[in-house]
Amino acid sequence: MGNLIFVSFFAATDKNQHQLSTFKLIPMPFNHENRRVRLAQLPSMVSISTKKMEIIQWTKEETTACHFELTSSCRETPPIRKNWQESCLFEILTDSKLTNCRVEEETEPIFVQKIGNKRAISTQNQTRCHRVMQKDQTQHIITTNNELTLPSIVLLTTDNSTSLSCDHFFLLRPTSNNNKQ
Repeated sequence: MGNLIFVSFFAATDKNQHQLSTFKLIPMPFNHENRRVRLAQLPSMVSISTKKMEIIQWTKEETTACHFELTSSCRETPPIRKNWQESCLFEILTDSKLTNCRVEEETEPIFVQKIGNKRAISTQNQTRCHRVMQKDQTQHIITTNNELTLPSIVLLTTDNSTSLSCDHFFLLRPTSNNNKQ
């Protein structure tokens, strides 16, 4: 007697199927009541249908068997939730009072996360930075490095010729090699 092994699988979509938008969630630390915290127990990825108000949520472990690049595909897709109005994520997306959200203590004073061609930055206080022009030079150059004050939470874009030298961290300029997430 032989064994039957399935090595791949495919699914065809229904033309009338509602569209889902998929997002990776990055809980960013923030200051709250004199403490540095971040939202806890959020899913790692979500797909949301705004037409039907439905959601699919993946934990970090569940995303390892998925590919979210062009067309989302998973070995096992979590169920579609229709009743998620009593969740932290729903409160955030609808700009409601946050009553279902939990927070956890954040111990790191600086958070920097690359998101596409931007950087999400969170610090305990405002941060002073200087733009540093970096051109391919073989000798010294004279420049004016203007001071820039970043708020405690910021989504920042820098151009391809500028790095950012801040009080407690340095952000390299984007290049074609390090521009990928």
